[in-house]
Amino acid sequence: LPTGPSSVAAIVQHHHAIGPVVRLQLERVDDSSPFEVELNRQQCRDLELSNGLRVYVDIKRIRVFSEDQAFETEDFSI
Repeated sequence: LPTGPSSVAAIVQHHHAIGPVVRLQLERVDDSSPFEVELNRQQCRDLELSNGLRVYVDIKRIRVFSEDQAFETEDFSI
């Protein structure tokens, strides 16, 4: 469930492990924009994440890349 004003509803599109990290490819529910989240394997197991699952991401650190600039903040949680 949403935990605050920075919570974003998203659908897990794909997930794959890269060493000790699991990368989730998510799609926002409100505007269908894609974004990625990285978790450690234990966090992914504990949350029982799977493709098609609706999740709420509390955004605390974000990196945005565009042709003109990059933007970064602090941290996130699911």
